[in-house]
Amino acid sequence: MGGGLSVLRNLTQADIRPDPYPHIVVENCLPPELYGALERSYPDDDTILRLSGAKDKHVIRQNHRFDLRARDVLRNPGAVSRAWEDFVARHVSHDFFCEFVALFGPDIRAIHPGLESRLGARLEDFTTGIRFDKEWDTGQVALDCQIGIDTPVTRMSSSRGVHTDAPDELFALLLYFPRPGDATPGGDLEICRWRPGVPHLFVGRDLDSRDTERVMTVPYRPNTLVAFVNSEVALHAVTPRAVSLCSRRLVNIVGRVQRSIPEGLFVKRQKKGLRAAAGRLAEKIADRTGRRY
Repeated sequence: MGGGLSVLRNLTQADIRPDPYPHIVVENCLPPELYGALERSYPDDDTILRLSGAKDKHVIRQNHRFDLRARDVLRNPGAVSRAWEDFVARHVSHDFFCEFVALFGPDIRAIHPGLESRLGARLEDFTTGIRFDKEWDTGQVALDCQIGIDTPVTRMSSSRGVHTDAPDELFALLLYFPRPGDATPGGDLEICRWRPGVPHLFVGRDLDSRDTERVMTVPYRPNTLVAFVNSEVALHAVTPRAVSLCSRRLVNIVGRVQRSIPEGLFVKRQKKGLRAAAGRLAEKIADRTGRRY
């Protein structure tokens, strides 16, 4: 398991941008022929909703994220194209994890200095598995390669405001696959940072946008990759997307320590006050009527 080309091919530490946190942005990430094969066979929305179980378990709301996990792809041969099976297998392999560590290892050690001692091994020696699979999810780092969509938009909105990923996530990579001809404005990724002097306090999973500022915007364009090390300063957001019949398509590749460090790599200390309480209430209502991210 795990043949094929990696999204990290040809990248070096010189490609890492340190501000406001270690990340890489790559245009034309995959060779045109491979990207083309993947784009042409990208699973349709119904396939993603059905195979992921979302169609039976969740209310399908506008502009919300649903993912076909690596487990769903690899446990159902033939459900997606062979190109996608190979791509997913490659990006949940131990070899891929080693590629990521070779690239971002110094940054991981700087951001999470106690990680190796907590797990009793060097980064390079961490064991890996495939997330959410009873047989395969046995490693210290659980890998996933999710073929995802944000559902079509019926009112201009953002699929996610300023946030960090879950505290048990070590790293993430996003690769964009917009539909040919989809010129809908929005859906770009904003790289953000905390405003100077502002306490690092969250509102539920997300942040009060007044506490942050945008550093740069990564356009939602074909074959564009963003990769970063997750932490309490790895702030990002999705810009509002205009009304569209097209879903927003992206692959999400992650490494998480949910089994080995269930408490997570950092704590989302909570903001207090009426605005924070209102934000947490809105989040709770959203989770009851849709799906959890």
